[in-house]
Amino acid sequence: MNIDTEIIRLLEKNGRMRRRDLIEELQKQHSSDTGYSKPNLDRRIGQLVRLGKIAIIDAEDFKTYAIDDPDTRATYLIARETVERKSHFDTVIKDLHSENPGEIKTALLEISLYENKLFLDSKQLDSIVSVLGSDQTNTDYALQIIEEAVIKKNVLPSKSKHLTDKLKKVLKVFGGNKENRTIIRRAVHLLGKLGDDAVIDQLKNDAPLFDADKVRIEEYCFPVLIPVIEQNRTRLYEMEKAFMKEGNEQAARSIFRIRQYALSPEKPKTNNPLDAINIPRFPVRKVRVKLFGGKR
Repeated sequence: MNIDTEIIRLLEKNGRMRRRDLIEELQKQHSSDTGYSKPNLDRRIGQLVRLGKIAIIDAEDFKTYAIDDPDTRATYLIARETVERKSHFDTVIKDLHSENPGEIKTALLEISLYENKLFLDSKQLDSIVSVLGSDQTNTDYALQIIEEAVIKKNVLPSKSKHLTDKLKKVLKVFGGNKENRTIIRRAVHLLGKLGDDAVIDQLKNDAPLFDADKVRIEEYCFPVLIPVIEQNRTRLYEMEKAFMKEGNEQAARSIFRIRQYALSPEKPKTNNPLDAINIPRFPVRKVRVKLFGGKR
C-alpha cells in the first residue's frame, strides 16, 4: 500500500482528523520507515488536497461534521469520499420521517451499512432518535446507530433531553419482555452515558430476573455505566437491604457484584467481566452459590 492510499484509508476510518494527528498516527505505525517523515507526509497531504482527494474543514463547518473543538483557528482533514457520502445520507435521513415503517427500516439499514465510515451530525441524530419506540425492529436498528454515535464517537443529538425521554419510553414499552434484551441493554448504556438515574430503576427491575441466560448481570458491567452506578451508591445499598429483607439474596448479591465491578473494572482474562471480581459471600446463610460465567 502506498503512502497516499494509506492516508486516505486512515482518514476514512477516523472520519476527520487534525493534520498533526494524522501525521503522528502514520509515523506511529511506521516508526522505522524514513518515507514517513513529517516533511514527506506534509507534502503528500498537500498534494492530495490539491488533487481534491482530501478536503479541509474550517471552524464554520465544524457542526456539519460533528466536530467539537473550541479552537476556531483549527482545521481538519476529511476524505472527499466521506464528504460525498454525507450528502447521500442527508437524503437518506429524510426518509426517517416517513409514515411507512418499511421505508424507515430501509433508511436505517442504509445508515447501518456505512456506520463505520459515517459521522452523523447532531441534527441527523435527532432524526434517528425520533424513530425510537415506533416498533421493535426499527427501535433496535435505531439504537444500534445511536449507540455507535453517542458512546463510541461521542456525538450527541442537539436535543439530549429528547433522547433521554425516548430511551425511558423504550424501557417502559420493551422492558418487560426477556426477548428484547438487546434493546434494553443499548437503552441502559445510552442512559448511562447521559448520566441518567433511569439506569438504576431498570437495574431494580432486572436484579430479580438475572438468570445467566437472557437477563444477564454482565449487561451492567460496562465502563459507560460506572459513573451512574457509583453516584447512586446509597440508593443501591438500600436496594440490596430491601432485597435481603424480602429473602431475595440472589438479587442483592447481583447488585453487590455490579457495584464491585464499578469500583474495580479490571480487564478480565475471559470474555466475562465478572471473572475479574473476587466476590465475597454474604454472611446471611450457608448456601452454595453458583457463580455466573461463560461467554458473553
